[in-house]
Amino acid sequence: MTKFKNILPDSLSVLGIDVTLEQKKLKGAKGEFNGAIETIAINPDFSCDIIKRSLVHELVHSILYFSGIHNLVDLKTEEAICDAVETGLTPLVEFKFEKRGAEAPPKD
Repeated sequence: MTKFKNILPDSLSVLGIDVTLEQKKLKGAKGEFNGAIETIAINPDFSCDIIKRSLVHELVHSILYFSGIHNLVDLKTEEAICDAVETGLTPLVEFKFEKRGAEAPPKD
């Protein structure tokens, strides 16, 4: 398992709500947002790029959830929104793995 605990914060504020970040092996998923427990789980068994994309994707799910917009769209539409925003924002996100003293996930 790739160790990334030291490179991601323990939590992020999303629309004023503290969302816990955790690494977790997920069956068939790279990431998962659970609004009921305000948690984003990221599967650590992927490359740096996939981890970054997954975090951005799950953050979009959390924004839709906490804003109530998820109630206005079906799951297929929500996934399309998350995919589109992930594609647009991921290139703007940069992680500094080496500066945090952690083992960096493998590069693509």
